[in-house]
Parts: sequence; structure tokens; C-alpha cells
Amino acid sequence: MITATGIELRAGARILIESASFRIAKGDRIGLVGRNGAGKTTLTKCLAGEGTPAGGTITRSGEVGYLPQDPRTGDLDVLARDRILSARGLDEILRKMHENEDRMANGKGATREKAMKKYERLETEFLTKGGYAAEAEAA
Repeated sequence: MITATGIELRAGARILIESASFRIAKGDRIGLVGRNGAGKTTLTKCLAGEGTPAGGTITRSGEVGYLPQDPRTGDLDVLARDRILSARGLDEILRKMHENEDRMANGKGATREKAMKKYERLETEFLTKGGYAAEAEAA
């Protein structure tokens, strides 16, 4: 179980989250949704014990499983690539591609077929807009 009490998260002087309190019970699975820069990753890292809030307390009992957004967190090439994708509006296309990968892997019948067609369209758009070239540009 994780209990957060009065936590505050900051990015420099900017307050991302202020006076937040909540509890995540054993077996709960959570997801965070918000705009870029809202503090989702910072909060998740704090909950997993990989960061410390600017204020308040986070207590954990038992083990906490955490699947990072990018397994190479902190890798400067990844950060540069992500910024290039975001600046071109390609991050949203990539996010939709990942959603459809899940549907292709876990869906059945018509759901899987629809996901495959949508993925093909998204990947073509990603490719033509230079999405795969972002890694080379970031290096």
C-alpha cells in the first residue's frame, strides 16, 4: 500500500502538485493522465521510491511494482529524441501506435484487425513525418 499525505512536487520554482493526499491499496493498478510537464512522471517516480517530493510524505508497505515510461530514463539521447518528437507533434502519433500495439497483442477478431489497420496508418504517418529519423537527429 502507498499513502501520500500533503505532497508537493516542483520543477524548479514551478509547483506541479500541491497538498495532494491519497492512498493506493494493495492490488490497485493506477495510471496518470495529464498534459506534458504536469508532473506525471515525477509523481510516479516518487511513488515508486525513485524520487522525493518537495513536501509531504509518501509511505510504502510491501513491494511496489513500477513500469517506467522509458526503460532508459535519464538517457540524454532519449530525452533529445522525445523533445524532437514532441516539437513535431509526433509524440501523440507514437502514443497511439503503442495503444494499438496493445490492442493487436491482446485483442481478438475484429478488434485485432481494426487495431492492425489503424497501426499501419499511424506508422505510415509517423514515418512520412520523420518520426524514425528523430533518433539519428538526437544523436
